[in-house]
Amino acid sequence: MLEIHLDDLSRSFGERRVLRGITAVIRGGERLLVRGPNGSGKTTLLKVLAGLLGPTGGGFRVLDAGEARDDAWRRRWTGYVSPDLVLYDEFSPLENLDFFSRVRALAPEAGRDRDLLGRVGLGDRVHQPVGTLSTGLRQRAKLAFALQGRPRILLLDEPGANLDQPGRTFVADTVTSFSSPETIVVVATNDPAEFGLGTRTLELA
Repeated sequence: MLEIHLDDLSRSFGERRVLRGITAVIRGGERLLVRGPNGSGKTTLLKVLAGLLGPTGGGFRVLDAGEARDDAWRRRWTGYVSPDLVLYDEFSPLENLDFFSRVRALAPEAGRDRDLLGRVGLGDRVHQPVGTLSTGLRQRAKLAFALQGRPRILLLDEPGANLDQPGRTFVADTVTSFSSPETIVVVATNDPAEFGLGTRTLELA
């Protein structure tokens, strides 16, 4: 079973302490909902788990069948969406996914990216530059980016931002179908419409 252990995890920015000694175990199959007021550290926690920020106190571990996984494993098997994730505007969604598959050293797979874009509702926009897409369609492209490597850890920061109801339904269906003993989902949100995405809640002060 996949597990994430948060061990007295803290993160500060200068003298401002954002995350304060979080200790928890997230187990495979769980969908952890992270809630809290603005500035409580929801986005910071997801960035630490994604490897984009380092903790300034404590730490976290990823265990797979009891075996500790290193940073390279976590980078390979983690999918991440956030409002500040930026794709290349001049590239189409298909070109973005092709580029990132090479960066990630994913094995070539015919039709994978086109099929994925179809699943997120961009099947007729695969060749349109991302910079010309609406904010909602860009969010769908970000979801495709997060899912491209068939991650085992899926980190979603405000996943429904800028999405219409069909888009929100797609996110909910994706999160539900993604869950298994071999995967973990962490969703950071203050949107009551997304509170049902979690099977367990972590409240940040």
